[in-house]
Amino acid sequence: MLAVDQSYNASLKSSLNNAKTVVGLEWLYEDVRSNLSKLLVVVLVVSLGLPLVLFFGYRLKLKRKKFQRQMKKDLPLFKTHKDYSTFKKQLGELDALMPSLKKVHNYNARRAPWPIRYTLGQMQKMTSTLVTYNSWLKKRLDVLNEERFKGESNLFKFVSEKELWKDRNQAYQYWM
Repeated sequence: MLAVDQSYNASLKSSLNNAKTVVGLEWLYEDVRSNLSKLLVVVLVVSLGLPLVLFFGYRLKLKRKKFQRQMKKDLPLFKTHKDYSTFKKQLGELDALMPSLKKVHNYNARRAPWPIRYTLGQMQKMTSTLVTYNSWLKKRLDVLNEERFKGESNLFKFVSEKELWKDRNQAYQYWM
């Protein structure tokens, strides 16, 4: 009976050691698997994300240069009501984006993580260009809305455009 107990204890001890080994390996496997997924994410972000962020920065630089060349050309005159309404609509859309653009302009590029600095710098340069362009467009509309004639006559009473606009018929549809 003593020999049976020792063989029983030996096999129990062996199975316990094997179980500990399996459980230890399972813990190691779970730990590696969970950390490997994090490591894999980090590797993917660095290997794919960094070039992608830099590509967007370079692409934004090219778009800005092209836009600056386009900005230097004189804007065409409005020939139809549709031209004016399209211009006014697009200016309104650009005005709606101005708060977000100003938020981008206020970011501190020096404090950004190093891979993002270049792209953030390009974003800020594009923002500055767009803000300038927006002010040019508004000045263009202001020129169109200036009072054109100032004159006095004994035959006619001069009524300014602002007064006419204020006293207009609200049911009539205007294009300016």
